[in-house]
Amino acid sequence: MMRLTKIWVGLVLSLFLVVPAFAVPIIDLGTGNAGPSGTVIVSGGNVIGTDIFIDSLNVSGAALNNGNYNLTGYGKTTKENDPDETAALLNFDTSTKTFSIVGGVPGLGIPDGTALLTGTITSFSFTQTDFSLMLLGQGSDTKSPLLMAALGETGTSFYFEGFSISANTKGTGSPYVATGSDFQNVAKVPESGILILLGISMASLAGLRRWWRE
Repeated sequence: MMRLTKIWVGLVLSLFLVVPAFAVPIIDLGTGNAGPSGTVIVSGGNVIGTDIFIDSLNVSGAALNNGNYNLTGYGKTTKENDPDETAALLNFDTSTKTFSIVGGVPGLGIPDGTALLTGTITSFSFTQTDFSLMLLGQGSDTKSPLLMAALGETGTSFYFEGFSISANTKGTGSPYVATGSDFQNVAKVPESGILILLGISMASLAGLRRWWRE
């Protein structure tokens, strides 16, 4: 029993030694406080979204400029919801498997009209009633070089964790009005990074093993 306890303690200590050196960047874009917007149309087995407000960027674990940012763009919001009265715009079409978010990030010096994110929808599912729709999906994307440079992550490969779109209407079904959206991206750990991580873990465990014997 004592030996098993030592192994578990060694593993936990090893994780504490390794994990802090490998922060995982997360980039999250969403509607924020911009309010309902755009149209979401269900056509057969596909969903098409047009001019949906994206007004919030949250960054954590990046090399630079982590934090929350307001987005601006060609979307015309109301002053009640959004003091600057503009937002970036999301457009997507599951039939063509494409999506894009176009706008600006003043806090990072990125101008309006920038393709902050473009990509491909690889899988999706949705549920709908006369009053509401929920769309979930996954895919891959390419982010603006300006955005990645501002975050100090130009050499980082990301995968598209998923997106969700919620929408409601007055009980008449499609077209809906989008009430919320969320696009989350998580950085991949490069293969070389995995090998380094494994090597450090093994070295840490070996050191702990020697320490435990003494």
